[in-house]
Amino acid sequence: YVAVPRIMRNGGPAHLGKSFNPFETISDPSRKDFKVQNLALNKTLNRNRLSDRKSLLGALDAQRRLADLQGASQAVDDFTYQAFDLITGNAARVAFDIDAEPENVRDAYGRTPNGQSLLLARRLVEHGVTCVTVRVTGWDDHTKIADRLKQKAPSYDQGAAALVNDLHERGLADDVLVVSMGEFGRTPVLNSTQGRDHFPNAWTTVLAGGGVQGGQAVGRTNAGGTAVVDGPISTADLLATVCGALGVDVQRQNVSNVGRPIHLVAPEGTPVEGVVARGT
Repeated sequence: YVAVPRIMRNGGPAHLGKSFNPFETISDPSRKDFKVQNLALNKTLNRNRLSDRKSLLGALDAQRRLADLQGASQAVDDFTYQAFDLITGNAARVAFDIDAEPENVRDAYGRTPNGQSLLLARRLVEHGVTCVTVRVTGWDDHTKIADRLKQKAPSYDQGAAALVNDLHERGLADDVLVVSMGEFGRTPVLNSTQGRDHFPNAWTTVLAGGGVQGGQAVGRTNAGGTAVVDGPISTADLLATVCGALGVDVQRQNVSNVGRPIHLVAPEGTPVEGVVARGT
């Protein structure tokens, strides 16, 4: 699980524990000096010294364990061994090396934070990362939304279109699901400052790849966009559809550290008919 450049709001591991937090790239992939920290040995360390430290850590860990109800101790152990794998192997450095992409590919995505973040996401998935989030913030346009969208929307449109096209050209479209969404819509009518306010009654999510049937709009609002009048889809339905596209059993439950069953998807959620091409 990798977050570009940072973890999304509410994008943590919840009951799974801290060791399932994402790896964050932090820096902007569009910068010429883009570099993901902590993927290489410190200059003062060589592999022999690192191996000695790993052995010492293992010996200390065998004799004592931190009593931590929040799971921090286990997380530290998990992160430590993940870190050893990152800095002693070459796979991570290769996956994050966006400079290895041809110039025409980078241009197709756009030399912007949005475009290059989406390109990095494709590169990470291609190298075996199973979940990548790209956080694109700054859409809370309560004032002058038309002017603000002229500044922000083109780079996202270009990057998202390039990503979907790239996945098809590389034969990855059936295996990679792209989900483009926010957490609510915007009011259909402009406010007094020519912006749009929060509106949870209706909003749009775009799905591409991952075995979904593209080229269609599912659900419909009235002419004013104020209410859903056909094919209402709940958040649980959307998550069930995503699980269905990925071949994940929507009935599956995890169990918390106190034995409480946790549904992957709320029980009332069902995959939206006609969207997922293959069964769960």
